Amino acid sequence: MAQFKSAPEMSNELAILQYPDNFGNIPPGTIFMDYTPMLKGLQPVNRAMEIKQSQYERFPAELKAAIAKQVETKAALTTQSPLFATGTGYTGTSGSIPVLLPTVVDPQLYDRTRVEYPLSSGLIPRVAQMGIYADIIRRTLLPTAQWKQEGAALDTSTSTYTRGVVRVRYLYGVGEITGPMMLASRVWQNALSLEQEAQFRAVKELEEDTILDGNPSAGTVDGTVSDENAFIGLVNSITTNNTAQAGARIALDDIRNAFRIIREARGEPDLIVTDYKTLNDIRNLIQEVIRYPSPGDTLDFFGTSVIKFEGVPIVPTIFLPTASAGREMLILTVKKGNNIQMRVMQEPTFQEMPSNADSFKFMVKEYVTMVIAHENWCQRYSGLA
Repeated sequence: MAQFKSAPEMSNELAILQYPDNFGNIPPGTIFMDYTPMLKGLQPVNRAMEIKQSQYERFPAELKAAIAKQVETKAALTTQSPLFATGTGYTGTSGSIPVLLPTVVDPQLYDRTRVEYPLSSGLIPRVAQMGIYADIIRRTLLPTAQWKQEGAALDTSTSTYTRGVVRVRYLYGVGEITGPMMLASRVWQNALSLEQEAQFRAVKELEEDTILDGNPSAGTVDGTVSDENAFIGLVNSITTNNTAQAGARIALDDIRNAFRIIREARGEPDLIVTDYKTLNDIRNLIQEVIRYPSPGDTLDFFGTSVIKFEGVPIVPTIFLPTASAGREMLILTVKKGNNIQMRVMQEPTFQEMPSNADSFKFMVKEYVTMVIAHENWCQRYSGLA
């Protein structure tokens, strides 16, 4: 009676299946089962029998003579000979593969998409979330304390509270690899492993972009992505302290003024996020002012030398707009009072999916949302040069 394997067992076997599991140490291209020689009274080729002699030695004498005449050459073979190539130059995008010259692919993957994700990797603290709603309570006003004379009546005064609710959002990356591709790709790399890693990174990249630009009502700030099922990002959450620069460059006084506004609202700025061009503008301003002993404090962060202004690190990102008169700078209070959090119901997780084809289908899923307790503890400068 046939024994049926569970989906996890099958996926595990698919993940580790390699060429030797099917063919042992037989070189690629070797005939491992062929019964047509029996029509000529010869022994069949069978994998169960170790091949002691070549197929050529099994051929009848007249056939060997015919083959010898066919392969007789009048001149040395070169890489330009028809047996080696068709005459068309072979490149990565055109031409014909040479007949006798194998192509050897570099085993390294040269990935032009690689980038770091500092905000989703922990600069915005990740907080465990239970349930699909993140509920927070804000105290917006303290009670009134009073000076009184001895024996005077004491009036009651209470704090003011508000409630905030943010729904958890669901992010997916879905991939599929056919059975033949999973086996054939192993001469270079494991296609399944490559796609699993790519889907994980696609999920993290979209999360990073949404932390900054997410806008369920109108897409991202640059209008290129529709985020109707996403959470609201920082750019669209900071509304109280939102200053349009109308194409002007950032000035050091702008940053200091933002620090003052945030502190007067009882926040404490501890992180600045902007694009690389605006970061260079700030570097130039600091170098003009502080010439000795150094142009400002720096620290190594995600492989980048990050500058600090008055103790607050400025982290560059490629996920904010880069068009002239459209750049952004976000000055944030993150840690005080756990002001900005990533609420995580489930971290990126791999899961196999059903498939009605000869393929392995899977998804990477993540359930997250972002909570901002006091957006007035942050400052946004938009429309920078």
